[in-house]
Amino acid sequence: TGLLVAPGRAVVVAAAVDGCRSLTVSGKPATVAGLDDGKALALLSWADTAAVAPIRLAEPLPRPGEPETVVARGAAGTTASAGIATETGVRVALQRGGLSAPVIDRAGRLVGLIATAPDETRAFAGVVPAADYRLVPASVLAAFVGRAGGGIEPAGSDVAVTSAAAVAVLGDRSVPVVCEK
Repeated sequence: TGLLVAPGRAVVVAAAVDGCRSLTVSGKPATVAGLDDGKALALLSWADTAAVAPIRLAEPLPRPGEPETVVARGAAGTTASAGIATETGVRVALQRGGLSAPVIDRAGRLVGLIATAPDETRAFAGVVPAADYRLVPASVLAAFVGRAGGGIEPAGSDVAVTSAAAVAVLGDRSVPVVCEK
């Protein structure tokens, strides 16, 4: 999963594209256009001119125990998984394709990106149970997104909305990324 941040630009956790022979984003050939200073994030680039609205960041971050939603996008489509904020990230049942998925708060604002891949060896009947996942925080994303030509807007309202409404705010920014090694 990648996070669409500007026309023809998506951000992923760098580990998601490490060693790729070829990359596609939404079925279009892509390249790694750069890494952030800490080499935690990679910027992917491909031919696209569709307008992209600025991203709203969660400020302050959700407190442990507050609800969050993870929006992953893969070959099978988009999945939204309910999670709970932890001290270092989110506790959620995350499936294949969850690496780099955006995590949003109850108002549809970006909290961060999933920094570790789901451990599929823990799968039971094909489903990976809930686990704790670290995040690349939105503050790290904000600096990188700005350099990539994407926009960040003030946090705005923290009025809680339904899960479906929260996903509607940012869910279409999740794009499928395919890495062939």
